[in-house]
Amino acid sequence: MLAAVGARPDTAWIGPALPCDPDGSLRVDAAFAVLGTPGQVRAVGDAARRWSPRHGWVPGGHWDGALRGPAIAVGALLAAPGAGPGDQGADPAPYVFSTQLGHDLALFGQPGVDDEVVLRGDPAGGGWTALWLRAAPVAGPGRELTAVLAVDRPRDVGAARRLFAGPALPASTRRTPPTRPARCATPWSSQPGQCAK
Repeated sequence: MLAAVGARPDTAWIGPALPCDPDGSLRVDAAFAVLGTPGQVRAVGDAARRWSPRHGWVPGGHWDGALRGPAIAVGALLAAPGAGPGDQGADPAPYVFSTQLGHDLALFGQPGVDDEVVLRGDPAGGGWTALWLRAAPVAGPGRELTAVLAVDRPRDVGAARRLFAGPALPASTRRTPPTRPARCATPWSSQPGQCAK
């Protein structure tokens, strides 16, 4: 059983000064500038719903976003005039982790409702990983990896962190058996011998 209590931004004190969504969040661009306001107004953390070129709208609510967001926001504020939000080169992948009922869970990326889910490992025994894949926007056989959920698989957590560190969503052209680690689903495996088994 997994219970998530969630978080709701408490931004009622802002009143009509900034454009809040019905849930209280503030929509911000990739550099955490609040949309619909002068470019100097920034929001990070629980109150921010950030636009990610790779993942779409990413809700706040996890301390990891509050930890990494301020550096991006300040970097954008101090950037040369006319620099766009993408000029800072940062689009952190959504990331949350938790320990539930003795199991370590880590989620990288943002799963889509229409994504294909591929399981690696057996959820009934030991660690396992779920991969969310969607058709690549460019015609071809490849798919994009949109999210990875690793349960009790620390090696897959490290692989997911590296995969989502790039500027684009990782491409997946391999159809590997579910018994292989998550890193084998992409062409960038650091241990190709292990993925060939």
